[in-house]
Amino acid sequence: MLKTEHFGTRTLQGWIPHLRRSSSYGTLQCPVRVEIDRRDTDQLPLPCYDRDGNLRYVLPGGSDVTA
Repeated sequence: MLKTEHFGTRTLQGWIPHLRRSSSYGTLQCPVRVEIDRRDTDQLPLPCYDRDGNLRYVLPGGSDVTA
């Protein structure tokens, strides 16, 4: 099963659309950061949240941003 699609990611908490960020390179599609249980890769991932309960999204290069 494909978990990350063109405009979002399927997670245990439902489908989460990518965060769209404007940059000098154009519009970036930032997928939600997820935690994957390595023992069961067929299971949908769990999205990551910051301490304030905001979703964390992955930026190009591996850093993240909350929204």
